[in-house]
Amino acid sequence: MYGPARRIAAGLALVVLVALAACASVTPGAIPPRPAPAPAGGPRCQRERIPVALADHAPASYHLAGWLCADGSPRGRAVEVLIPGLTYGASYWNFPLDPGRYSYVRAATAAGLATLAIDRLGAGASSHPPAADVTAGTEAVALHEVVQRLRAARVGATRFRTVVLVGHSF
Repeated sequence: MYGPARRIAAGLALVVLVALAACASVTPGAIPPRPAPAPAGGPRCQRERIPVALADHAPASYHLAGWLCADGSPRGRAVEVLIPGLTYGASYWNFPLDPGRYSYVRAATAAGLATLAIDRLGAGASSHPPAADVTAGTEAVALHEVVQRLRAARVGATRFRTVVLVGHSF
């Protein structure tokens, strides 16, 4: 193939791969319960279950699943909260295929940061409230609670003074 036909074929292949990844990330049980095992020298990750509410001053009746990772102890480090796009899960940030090449978590932790990759409400290992209750506003409230818990040492038993939100897409 030459010229335009080759570009169209490459574009179609990319669309198919993105569609497959999107389907895999929203299917319950399709996301592994924890990131792929790291080869020697990679970050150490622990699964976290973070209580959240859907409204300010409401009880925390749901939870966000997250994976807190760091090379060594996370104490004294800044933490990046990794928020996947609307149709992705936490594995977007720590892709299990060739993690040395495709893992943002590995790159960030190698640079001295800690990361907390989360599954959004209604996705993966996080709570699945009624769909009508999950809005941009309720997700903002839940993320605010995650930040407060990170700063108060109620996630991973480490108090993080610097919390950075890193988002993909939505």
